[in-house]
Amino acid sequence: MKSKYLVFSVCAVAVLTAGAWVFAQDAAPKGEKGIIVGDIVELGTFAMQGYTPDLVAAHKARIAEGFPVGIVEEETGDVWVCVFRNNAPASHLETANKYVTEYIGKKCTVQGLKYKAKGVNVIRMSVISEY
Repeated sequence: MKSKYLVFSVCAVAVLTAGAWVFAQDAAPKGEKGIIVGDIVELGTFAMQGYTPDLVAAHKARIAEGFPVGIVEEETGDVWVCVFRNNAPASHLETANKYVTEYIGKKCTVQGLKYKAKGVNVIRMSVISEY
């Protein structure tokens, strides 16, 4: 009878340990400070039509409508989704649309915390300027 409880206890510990390991593997990645140089794009238009000087107006219009914005890194071609959070303690995360509108069609530099998770690149930008 004691061996049944021992086996049950060992199995329970094994299941809990495995669950904790799986949870740790899916934990949120840490952001690392970084700078990205590239072009601001509206993600839907970029994915379907690309980014050319002829499409700058289309990108601007879609960003003004609230569609997600990103930056195409000049060096690697990676696409980074841009979000914004003010450094003030009570601020919240928001879309970066109103902060990047004036930089569409220009090469720019974005600084902030970079996150990579399962094929998605996100930068929580804090500073943007023309390159």
